[in-house]
Amino acid sequence: MVKKIFYVIIIISLLISLIPCYAYAVKDNEDNPPIPPLIKGGKGGLSEALTLEECISLALKNNDSLRASLSDLDIHKYETKKSYSELFPKISLSVQYTLSNKAPSFIIEKDTFSAGTPASNVELPAGEESTYAYTLSMKQPIFTGGYLTNTYESAGMQEKASEMRTKGAGDEVVMKVKSVYYDLLKTLKVKEIQRQIIKEKEERLRLAEEHQKEGIINKEEVLLVKADIAKQKFDLFKTENEFNIKKETLKNLTGIAPDTDISLADRLENKKLFIGLTESKDIAIKNRKDLSAFQYTIKNAEKEIAIAESSFYPKSFIVGSYTRQRETPLSVPDLWTLMLTINWDIFEWGKTKFDVNRAKAKYEKLNREYDSLKKDAMLDVEKKWFKIKEAEQGINVSRDKFIHAEERYKNTSLKYREGIIKTAELLEAETYIVQSRNEYISGIYDLNIAMAEFEFSISSNIYPFVTKEEIYEPATWITEIDVKEPITVKTDKAVKNEIFMQQPLESKEIQGGSTIKTGETTNAQTQVTEQEKIKHLELSYSKATRSIPPDKYGIQVGAFKHADLANELLGRLKTHYPHAYIQVVNNFNKVRIPHIKSKEQGTQIIKQIKEEFKLGAMLYETSSNLSGKNKSY
Repeated sequence: MVKKIFYVIIIISLLISLIPCYAYAVKDNEDNPPIPPLIKGGKGGLSEALTLEECISLALKNNDSLRASLSDLDIHKYETKKSYSELFPKISLSVQYTLSNKAPSFIIEKDTFSAGTPASNVELPAGEESTYAYTLSMKQPIFTGGYLTNTYESAGMQEKASEMRTKGAGDEVVMKVKSVYYDLLKTLKVKEIQRQIIKEKEERLRLAEEHQKEGIINKEEVLLVKADIAKQKFDLFKTENEFNIKKETLKNLTGIAPDTDISLADRLENKKLFIGLTESKDIAIKNRKDLSAFQYTIKNAEKEIAIAESSFYPKSFIVGSYTRQRETPLSVPDLWTLMLTINWDIFEWGKTKFDVNRAKAKYEKLNREYDSLKKDAMLDVEKKWFKIKEAEQGINVSRDKFIHAEERYKNTSLKYREGIIKTAELLEAETYIVQSRNEYISGIYDLNIAMAEFEFSISSNIYPFVTKEEIYEPATWITEIDVKEPITVKTDKAVKNEIFMQQPLESKEIQGGSTIKTGETTNAQTQVTEQEKIKHLELSYSKATRSIPPDKYGIQVGAFKHADLANELLGRLKTHYPHAYIQVVNNFNKVRIPHIKSKEQGTQIIKQIKEEFKLGAMLYETSSNLSGKNKSY
């Protein structure tokens, strides 16, 4: 009966000890759900473009460095649980079985009790050839000088420090994903622009080679275009290599299989940060994970001092045991014991004192390292904040440069079409506008990268401190390289300049419907009268018409009494018809398109205007083609 009870106690004890282990395993599975398999496959493995949020989500699940940090956190969690278990009694079971070559015995020598008693040596059995014994014991610590409690609290501090480091690792992964994502989009945008430029410049090369055969241009200009295309292709080659490297970097961060093709959803946002530097530093001190982790490390150092000091005190335990063994003439089958033990190391040649001093020195060291880390963190916040401000100013500068490049390219393109300049000047203007556009777009992406780095630096979401700014959109024709055939009329250079200066953008009526440009500068010192200007323009026009055949037709898109309406329509038309202008006749602002060579060309343009702008237009015959007033159709 006693044996059965003993076996039942052992089984129940084992089951109770297994319950916490199972509970911990279930909790761990809930806290760390299984990671889904990575998306694998060849081309087309991902059917949709990845957004920034999707990339971040994949990285937080699959990034190797972050998963390593999570494993480190698990290590410290188990250390904490282990330290906590030391506070409770330990139950242990020991089993012994002994087999001897013969049964144990003891001998009573003769004359032991008196003379002749016993008369000879007597051998008596003391047991069996085989014996067994099993002992169930329990040990409960009573007093350890604070060793157990401080060890448990120390493990908890290390766990919290590891938790902060893990969160910091997650924030760092998010920052890296954002930086690589925006950098990849920037490179992709540059690559698209370079491909478009090469395609259009190859078309120009085709025209240039035809013009060379016809004797319009010389071989030098053709070679110049070829060299320019070769340079553009080399730049595209370098950009594609850079793009592929950055794409693989993003795959490594997100855990996407290397053989998977990915595409990104474009996300171009111009932002502005309105939080101050002082406030940014205050937020960083409260939220930075590395500072928080170091603070827990310092608290752990305090606990290590207390752990070392616990060796100055005695340690006491209660130990109870129950032993069941085979009954022999010398032993009983059951044995219960209960003991109180006290251990105290009285003298160890200063070992405990040295341990305490070492722990205190470590505590002081960590405090100084924390002060240094805090200064470095504040400097990092300051650098990232100023980097954002520089990026914001850089965007404004590059936008103004881009606007200037647009105007320069527009004027250069007009001169090229009129045959006033050579291809080299047009290529220079194209290079300038492409560089300006790339600088502007790249500046916006760089600002987003700087925002991500600043967000990581202060360990806080900066969305409440950010406003969105307008992105300057260039005219559609700006992104298209001019490949139109230039007018190659051999006229005097001065006459060509005068012709170009007469291209009317806005005009106003001056005595009898004559027109001059309102944008033309007036020299107050020379005091030229309006009639002299008109006379000068008429003289220039007469010089030009001696060498340049006059246009036969023009297109009138609208006539307005209010100049604002005419200017608005003109601005819309110039994106497609840069030669459009306003002529004021009889108090009407007439919006017109010149240089129409035939009725067929005019009919086609009128059709385009109707489809593109939903406006009606009419074709008129110019006065140079009629002996009277302009004739409309």
